[in-house]
Amino acid sequence: MLIPGSEGSRMVYRIHFTAEDLGRTRMIGSPAPLVETMRVVRGLWKPSLMRHVPWKGPMVPRLPAEARLVFDLAPARGYAPDFLSPARLEGMQECLEQIRSTSRLVIRREMTQLAEERPVPGWARRLEDDPQVLQRIADALGQLHATLVAPYWDQVTARVAVDRAARARDLLDHGIDHLLRNLCPPQIRWNPPVLEIHSGLIGELHLNGRGLLLIPTVFGSGMPSIDCDAEPQPWLNYPTHHDAPPDLGAPIPTAPAAPRRIVALLGRTRATVLHVIAHQPGCTTGELAAAAQISLSSASEHSTVLRAAGLITTTRRRQSVLHVLTPTGQSLLNIPTKP
Repeated sequence: MLIPGSEGSRMVYRIHFTAEDLGRTRMIGSPAPLVETMRVVRGLWKPSLMRHVPWKGPMVPRLPAEARLVFDLAPARGYAPDFLSPARLEGMQECLEQIRSTSRLVIRREMTQLAEERPVPGWARRLEDDPQVLQRIADALGQLHATLVAPYWDQVTARVAVDRAARARDLLDHGIDHLLRNLCPPQIRWNPPVLEIHSGLIGELHLNGRGLLLIPTVFGSGMPSIDCDAEPQPWLNYPTHHDAPPDLGAPIPTAPAAPRRIVALLGRTRATVLHVIAHQPGCTTGELAAAAQISLSSASEHSTVLRAAGLITTTRRRQSVLHVLTPTGQSLLNIPTKP
């Protein structure tokens, strides 16, 4: 993973798109646990640069000694081994298992790249040949996630869901050009057909038909980061709502309260579910549960009732179901339908 340098740098990393790349560019379905964890680890080198610090006092001295191994591989800026932050797995245990099974070839390639930029500690040189060292790194990442990120995971999940919903509306209402242009200005600029990362990095990445995976992140310094070697497609993460860093101590964000007349008709929870779907069209059941602050099973139950009443419709897409209002639901909430 490449994290750029200072925001004031004039160096630019350019990502080149073709029409096929634009068609294959997508957004991750839920927050990536180890991407968020590594953003925290790298941000702790200079906590003053982090968008928000939910911990009181210096955090690094309070971490277990074993967990600090990861800091040797993750500088504040520049390159860190990509195998430390798998992006496409939602479960933390799946992520750690993938790290433990990292091939020697990948370790050799990525540790060589790290060594080209900065000194590598002696213990890290054994990563390629000693599975126990890799196990220690995976365990250390698990400890870091549990200490630094897991306590705030509900808030992280909800904020990513809100960001996804906003980007989805941008895409549906204005198209991919508008989405990319407003991803994270001024750090990310869309100069078709090139996405420019204005940072401390310089380079060129040609997607060659693979597209780009967009990953909204809550933690970190507010600067985007890139994994240009990720398979099956490179990924780019950017800060959620970069203009207003969230307070992780604050309540989980929800949609505005449902009107009283709707609460009286449907009951408070079901009215809230309907209102969330109105404000986050195309949300998944998981996103719906997070925004409404109810369990996944409760969100599924209420959406089933609303669908049977003709107020919402649900579409299955791969492993997820997406909820939107029907014209009847829009009429009930006094939302004008688009021609």
